[in-house]
Parts: sequence; structure tokens; C-alpha cells
Amino acid sequence: MFLLGGLQLTMMGVIGGYLGRVYVESQDRPLYSLALTARGGLPGDPS
Repeated sequence: MFLLGGLQLTMMGVIGGYLGRVYVESQDRPLYSLALTARGGLPGDPS
């Protein structure tokens, strides 16, 4: 029982660390790259 609980807590820690790295990396990205991805073109492009 304690082994399964320990394994579950360990996996939650691994997933939390991964999500934390993804969050920090997304904070460093400039806003215009998000517009490029969302629209499929340059931010000022009328297409």
C-alpha cells in the first residue's frame, strides 16, 4: 500500500516538474510568435 502511494507521489512530482518547465519556457516566448501560430502568418498580414 505504501509502495503504491510512494510511486504515485513520485510520478506526480515528475509531472509537476515537467509542467513547471513548460510554463517557465512559455513565459520567455515573445507575443508575436503566438500570433504567427494562431493566424498562420505574420501579425500584420491581411491574409
